[in-house]
Amino acid sequence: MKVPPCSYSSLPSWTHCKNALIGFIAVVAVFIVVFIAYHGASSARLARFYKSKRYDPSKTNKLCKQSPRQEAINWNYFYYYEDVKTKKSLVWCKVPKAGSTTLTKMFLRLAGAKDISNTTRIHKLLRNYYPRLSSKVMTHRIRDSKTFVVVRDPFERILSAYRDKLESYERDLEYRDGYYYDHYGRFMVKDEKTGMTGNFTTTRKEPTWPEFVQYLLKTSVARYDEHWMPITRLCSPCKVDYNIVIKMENFAREIRQPLNYAKIDVASLGWAHKTGTSTNRKIINGYFKNLTLTDVKKLYAKYKKDFQLFGYTPFKYFKLFNNNNEQNKTVTE
Repeated sequence: MKVPPCSYSSLPSWTHCKNALIGFIAVVAVFIVVFIAYHGASSARLARFYKSKRYDPSKTNKLCKQSPRQEAINWNYFYYYEDVKTKKSLVWCKVPKAGSTTLTKMFLRLAGAKDISNTTRIHKLLRNYYPRLSSKVMTHRIRDSKTFVVVRDPFERILSAYRDKLESYERDLEYRDGYYYDHYGRFMVKDEKTGMTGNFTTTRKEPTWPEFVQYLLKTSVARYDEHWMPITRLCSPCKVDYNIVIKMENFAREIRQPLNYAKIDVASLGWAHKTGTSTNRKIINGYFKNLTLTDVKKLYAKYKKDFQLFGYTPFKYFKLFNNNNEQNKTVTE
């Protein structure tokens, strides 16, 4: 049967066309709803992923409330700077192995220090220009200042500390008169014959990476050196409401936030040279593959709060040993 063209003068023909048009509009509407729903969900997933990789103050507050023990603020690592012209001030919590040498040089230049070429001496020199303030004074000044801290993947940070301080005895001897061997390294090195640590008959000076990790696992966090002390113990993020939390992987870009606030000319201050201990992912994985999955999970437990509060994940390390995601999920991130 031939369908006549749509016309108001032909009622059957118009009814047929109207029904077809309604059907077409309905199909288009369903398509639009599905499209929006899909892309909206995708956007939400992307937003959650993006946010999970960055510091989330609301998550910090929630996690801090769950912590059974709240420690007093450790003011030993806080430095106060005030611009004499603008009167704008910064409070920096210094984290070793997280941009600390670069920022120490910057703060010393701001204070007018001249000789800052000795990268070992400058860290002691910093307190001469920025004396430790009392808890009462710092509590007052922190309210009117921009507070910031630089954080880093916890495992990358302790590996950097190991490579810089303990992997080479000659380096330790040259730059620190053997300080790290005398105070830490010799207690980590295992005697080849007895298998015991602290046996000084062995001629080997440098502890291996697995020996260093065993030391961390057996030692109370309270007795850690500042270079491998968890950031949560150094900078008290559950007590200090930081305005800016800078990720080490974005350091060059994000450090400009607090410096621009204080009207500090970044270009005139310069950047500290690297010590040669920066590592890429392939090298990092190589070190961690020399450990066992059990030890990596135990190590994670030591630095769990750093991972959680600053938005880092341990699963990329777990996956080096086993791609079974179900097994990895047994550790609560």
